Amino acid sequence: MLLLDSLVTLNLARLNLNQQGMMLLGTWAFFNIIIGFWKARKIEGASRYFWQMNAYWNFVNIVLAAGGYWNALQTSISLMSLRESVAAQYDIEKIYLFNAALDVAYIMGGFYLIERARRNDSNSLRWEGFGKAIILQGAWLMVFDWVMWWLQREVTEKILDKIAA
Repeated sequence: MLLLDSLVTLNLARLNLNQQGMMLLGTWAFFNIIIGFWKARKIEGASRYFWQMNAYWNFVNIVLAAGGYWNALQTSISLMSLRESVAAQYDIEKIYLFNAALDVAYIMGGFYLIERARRNDSNSLRWEGFGKAIILQGAWLMVFDWVMWWLQREVTEKILDKIAA
């Protein structure tokens, strides 16, 4: 019975944590879209493009958050074996680690756009604003993904300790 309780605990903890994380990501995205478009209408120059990109970027985030939340709601934990449960736990950890690495690429892309803005072409203000926004979004996502990975890792360690005991 302890093993069954541990499996249910593992799966519930993973899914609840993902739901909470996707709610946080979705809330971040929602406010970035609203504020981004509102601010972009009121200002000019590189700041206008900064706010535009924040809004654009978060359309993807809101879709990912909704999909992740929906997936967590649809997962049936009662039918998962020990092997499936542990595999699902490791899979979510790998997803967050992969996303954190991708976030570094976003940040580097943002720095590239800022560097490109120094060419003084007709799009310099756009490149600068977009670059700064991508750095901000990438940095936020990197913190988010590392924290989610760390929290999921704690769940994994607890369940493995119970299984080993």
